[in-house]
Amino acid sequence: MTVYLEHSGTKFWRCIHTSAKKVTLSFGKCGSEGRTMVKTDFKNRGEAETYFEKQVKTKRKAGYVDASDPKSSKKKPSSTAGKRKKSENDKNVAGPVAKKSNTKKSGTEGTCCTRYGRRKK
Repeated sequence: MTVYLEHSGTKFWRCIHTSAKKVTLSFGKCGSEGRTMVKTDFKNRGEAETYFEKQVKTKRKAGYVDASDPKSSKKKPSSTAGKRKKSENDKNVAGPVAKKSNTKKSGTEGTCCTRYGRRKK
């Protein structure tokens, strides 16, 4: 059994009860892997289930709400998703790029900065 909760869209909390005596907790900022804790020191399955339910109840009381778990999505994005082929209509709208002048300023007369050409006050 897996429960995925989010708090204000910034934090997540995931609790997974997989085997008889194992509960895995993951938590952190949304969009990150977060931290993971595995708790295995239960005497029996009932104790693990009680711990799992208590943790879920506590998080919901603290303001966490149910959300869709990004790790459980079984769809894999295709390698061409979001990409678009260039067509004849795709042209450089801005026009040609102006070329920089090859002439360099000689010396720093009257300026405090050779790079930007600012004058001294």
